[in-house]
Amino acid sequence: EANADEAKADVVDAVANEKKQNALKEKYEEMKKLAEMTPSDIAAETKRIAIADTKAVAAILIVCLFVIFFWLGFEQAGGTMTLFAEEETDRNLFGFEVPASYFQSINPIFIVLLAPLFSSMWYKIDTSKYRFSILYKMVIALILLGLGFTLLYFGQQTVVRDASGAIVSK
Repeated sequence: EANADEAKADVVDAVANEKKQNALKEKYEEMKKLAEMTPSDIAAETKRIAIADTKAVAAILIVCLFVIFFWLGFEQAGGTMTLFAEEETDRNLFGFEVPASYFQSINPIFIVLLAPLFSSMWYKIDTSKYRFSILYKMVIALILLGLGFTLLYFGQQTVVRDASGAIVSK
């Protein structure tokens, strides 16, 4: 039994050494190619890398722009949405007027309550063949944010006011 364990350890060591040797051979070949490059080859390779880097930076900037717009909308909850809740929402619930500031606690409550559900959902999606990229998830978030604002717009259009401007329940 001890000999079998030693044999397994020897095989593992041999595989690890072979991987190291292959990696070193690849590095050697890469360095050999670099050493054989002419100045025009170096210029062409530099240009190719610069174009690829420029495209990558442009993609990052575009993603940053969308992220900025997402957080711009999301962070309205602390100010604009509280004013909206106070001015444009019927806050009477069973004869009790709910303070507008209470609406700020709805998002954290849903985060805590729905986190396990969404965590398991994203885990299942990420381990399946339908895995979404980070960019695709950001697009979904922006669409949901837009739908939320659209819902608020149509909800505000249904508000009925009396002659003094106060909200009247339907």
